[in-house]
Amino acid sequence: MSKEKKNVDDYKGMRVTQNSDKAEFIQEYRNWKKTCMGISNSDMMVSNRIPTLYDFLVNHITSTNVRDNSRNRGFTDEGANKKYIAFIERVIENKYYTLADEIAISSLGDALMALKGTGEDAGGDGKALDPAFILFTDVEEVRGNERLAPKPVQGHYRTEKYKEKYGGEAAPGDWFTGSNLPHKALFNEKPTSDFDSRGLAVIMTDAKGKLAQITNEVDDVPMTEDDDTIVDWEEIGEIERYFDKAIRNTAFWNKDGKLNVAKLRRDFENTKFKLGNTDRRLVREIAQLNAKDAPAGKITEITLSASPKGIVILIERALRRKTPRGVALAPNDKPAWQNTVRGGFDFREEGQEEVVFPVNSVRMAKELGKIPEIKRFAQGLLKKTELYDGANFDTSQAATRLSERKFDFPPSSKQKVLDLFRKEKTNPKTIQIKLTKNAMKALLNQSVISRTRDLQSMNAPNTDEKIVLKRMWQSHLWR
Repeated sequence: MSKEKKNVDDYKGMRVTQNSDKAEFIQEYRNWKKTCMGISNSDMMVSNRIPTLYDFLVNHITSTNVRDNSRNRGFTDEGANKKYIAFIERVIENKYYTLADEIAISSLGDALMALKGTGEDAGGDGKALDPAFILFTDVEEVRGNERLAPKPVQGHYRTEKYKEKYGGEAAPGDWFTGSNLPHKALFNEKPTSDFDSRGLAVIMTDAKGKLAQITNEVDDVPMTEDDDTIVDWEEIGEIERYFDKAIRNTAFWNKDGKLNVAKLRRDFENTKFKLGNTDRRLVREIAQLNAKDAPAGKITEITLSASPKGIVILIERALRRKTPRGVALAPNDKPAWQNTVRGGFDFREEGQEEVVFPVNSVRMAKELGKIPEIKRFAQGLLKKTELYDGANFDTSQAATRLSERKFDFPPSSKQKVLDLFRKEKTNPKTIQIKLTKNAMKALLNQSVISRTRDLQSMNAPNTDEKIVLKRMWQSHLWR
């Protein structure tokens, strides 16, 4: 296993730390190159103008090395030449690997493998790019006084006839049957005695997907000022959970419920967020890390740089997740607020609103009649002589006066009223109650029932009759 290598680079202001320990093909390529450079021209039985096997491959099927009458004349620079090898060299020397590298590496093995076997038909047409089938003309043979037409030979020119005529050694037999050294350098499935490495095409075929396994830690990913993009970051689970915890963390809030934006921002920017598979795709989209020059592989961890606006927006959204309606509270149960960003949240203002609750239910009216402040107000209405016409009480006018009253309830009574209307999470400054005529009658009746003893000594307004019995009030009010 190759030793882990970490590269650090700047990408559009983001600091990318890339761990390339998964790219084993890099080390294998380096071993392949070393093997090629260790095979000299004498090992290949060729002239001095080709120093090593590596040089042979770099110059394979180039415009300066293709004979005029070669069938490869139209396919120069399509062999295992510097076009491919130079690309691999550049990739390996990069500070970090890009998405473009990842795509190219994925196709390079196929491109090299496509050379295999081409040219085996010695007399055919089209490209002949497998060096196993390099075409030569054997030494002219003479039989008696007859000169025989020279036969084509593939793989090497040092045949037995060449040896007889010019001396030296003939090339090994398998070099003429598709297994010369350049062929092995490209297509060896496993190391052999004369070429101690797998072939380059095999190495690069196995390299498919290896760059995709590289991991990246990206710091200083910018959170833009655009509101929609800021909200997009909530789709990253770790980030949403961070703000859900921040609204409960007393370290980020003052005693009066004010958010310390600067302190929270520093903590947020120093927090490393680990990413799952879905998160990685989202980060590439949101941070525009999907261009060809963006880092290859997986983004496994990020830190973000945020503006005060971004922090305030995401905190407000966390507060509203916890308190969908009404006044959101800081950890100390004070209305949450901030004054760093104009137009940002201030739940103190929401707590100052005046609310009106309509009531048409007799049952709800009876429950309201038990609230001390409402009960006393209703009993006071029953004493208003201007609301009577003889023995007839003007219920509608009484309801109007009640609806105009803005109750500033003490906390206990306010909570009882809010509970009745299922508005437990709101915290209004004042409450008004608007009742229908029947609901108003029920509320008045409830108020009198609870105070019968107190009212026994009172005369009914504009009469000499005493208030004694509950049924008298019921009779009186429900006319």
